[in-house]
Amino acid sequence: MWNKACYNKMGGEKVNILLTNDDGYEAEGFRELKHALEAEGHFVIACSTTKNASGCGSGRDLSLLWEVEVHEDGKTPIFAIRTDRTVNCMDFGKFYFETLGKDIDMVLVGINHGPNFMWTDLYNSGTMGAGAYAVHKKYTSIALSEINGHYRYFPELAQFVVERIYQFDVPDGTLLSINFPDCKPDEFKEDFAVLPSNLDGGWHRYFETHLDGNVMYVKVLPVRVRSIAEEFLSQNKAVVQFLKVPYE
Repeated sequence: MWNKACYNKMGGEKVNILLTNDDGYEAEGFRELKHALEAEGHFVIACSTTKNASGCGSGRDLSLLWEVEVHEDGKTPIFAIRTDRTVNCMDFGKFYFETLGKDIDMVLVGINHGPNFMWTDLYNSGTMGAGAYAVHKKYTSIALSEINGHYRYFPELAQFVVERIYQFDVPDGTLLSINFPDCKPDEFKEDFAVLPSNLDGGWHRYFETHLDGNVMYVKVLPVRVRSIAEEFLSQNKAVVQFLKVPYE
């Protein structure tokens, strides 16, 4: 797995990065991150969906036919896969690296238009689904998200990510999820606030029941509570979570 010790041993060599997202190949955060990584000298293969696939989770299209659009963009093209599953973008990226005879050093997902700091996002979010799938395939995987879906500072944030890409030791079998507040990186009160994954608030289910004769009707009400992550983000602190991926 990629970590700081590995980076130091390599003497700061540039790396091969598979980049994907669930907002589609035209998404600003995705493109800005690709360009910033390439400007730093990294080799990037960028694969995304043709359209926004937010909320697709970790599902996978088992079709044996990939329809891939090739869009010229800087040093390498952007591949837009005609699917609504970001996991399939991971599959194609892995295949393309293999055809080039190159190894994947790191998988980055994002920069997502919207937050991903709940445990349930591992199952509901296309960003987190792709990141978790990458961990399942034994890659170092980092998911990058912002909190409101209307981020105004994607170029600055992409550069911030590039400058700190080797800052974390990512444990084996773990997805690193980073969420950014809605401000310029130089306005962050701290670079990062590390948030244990068991403190994220989560989703709580409440039940509404009523009786009609001898029949009890139960309505399940999923209610999202304000999480500790949101508290940090409201204070202009980028939030880091290490989420153990539930794959064996």
